[in-house]
Amino acid sequence: MVELLTSGFLQIISNPYLKFIISISIFIVSAYFIDIYVRHNFFRFKTKDNEPLRIPIYLFIFTIGLNFSLQYSNIFELSLFNLSNVLLVISILLSAHLINQISKSYIADFSVQRKMESLSVKILQRFSTWSVFLISFSLILNFIGYDITTYIPIFILLFAIFVIMLFASWSTLSNVISGFIILLWKPFKEGDVISIDGTNYSGEVQHIDLMFCKLLDQNDAIINFPNSLVFNHFTQVNSFNSIYPVNIEYTINSFTDIDKIKRALIHSAINTTNILSKPKPFVLIQQVQNEEVVFQLNAFSNKYLLIEKTKSSLRFNFIKELKDLNKTKSTRRKSSINSEEITY
Repeated sequence: MVELLTSGFLQIISNPYLKFIISISIFIVSAYFIDIYVRHNFFRFKTKDNEPLRIPIYLFIFTIGLNFSLQYSNIFELSLFNLSNVLLVISILLSAHLINQISKSYIADFSVQRKMESLSVKILQRFSTWSVFLISFSLILNFIGYDITTYIPIFILLFAIFVIMLFASWSTLSNVISGFIILLWKPFKEGDVISIDGTNYSGEVQHIDLMFCKLLDQNDAIINFPNSLVFNHFTQVNSFNSIYPVNIEYTINSFTDIDKIKRALIHSAINTTNILSKPKPFVLIQQVQNEEVVFQLNAFSNKYLLIEKTKSSLRFNFIKELKDLNKTKSTRRKSSINSEEITY
């Protein structure tokens, strides 16, 4: 019985067609389980379904198995070498397609996490595609038999041209690189209020692209500045939910109505739109000289673009409070607010 089984096994091994069928069957079954395992454990994307990867994974494993089975069974002895190279090239192309699809899906997931704009995502995906294409193309040339070392001078020439273009348009390139850094690492985002030291640029970030950032200042003016400016100057960033001080000063010439003036200032802040209830408005006595007392009302708002309008409304409400107290003839208020009192 044992001898019969042994002879049957040896007969199967010696038959090239049976060897081919058995080996290729093993690879086909393996492809099914490998596909399920890798797509379930590794290639799980938030932005795309990994179902389109099923057929490329099957074909990739099948071509590898077919190449191995042909060499192992040695069915086509004469043209085996050429057929093996063809299958190897097909395997490289399939692997390049798989890597490209996987990298593009990971870039899409990363862009959702970092809230990148669509243009930056497309540029990164195209860069990934071209990188995979160049690597796979060089591998195919090697397997076919071409010596790519003969093309090194061409690559050096192209690199030299690239370096010349790099220095010729350094300002443009630096803006693009800075734009990528801003979009990837998010030092600030749309809706934040930023102020760039050494410049007059301050306002709410409206848009960020690869070349410029767009701000909206307190006068409703649009400011476009190059991205490289962010990395050459200190940039103060306040998030969209930050609070900003709204201060006004008021002077009286007697000590008799101090408490009434303080209450009037607090009431005017409470009744002003865009003034926050928390933190609560409060009044400080800035200066006492002879019989002159200088009050400072400290209130807060989270509407950066409406700070000046909020101050105007606050002054108007305070005047109404003064009229109720019949104190407008004996007091005076500063006509302007120092811009340094506003913290951006």
